[in-house]
Amino acid sequence: EMVDVEKVKNGFFTWTPTPATICPLEYTMRREEFEEMGGHVQTMQPFSASEPIRLPNRDET
Repeated sequence: EMVDVEKVKNGFFTWTPTPATICPLEYTMRREEFEEMGGHVQTMQPFSASEPIRLPNRDET
């Protein structure tokens, strides 16, 4: 299944030292789809539960 990356909230993509991009698919899925694929539903929290953690850019360190 494809994910609409335009619906992913800002700051949720992660870049790694390998040639890969990590995108959390569960942010654009319906809860039912996440449950069907064996997602960790018990750890889910609404976005309002906590503020996102902002890491400094490499240029800022």
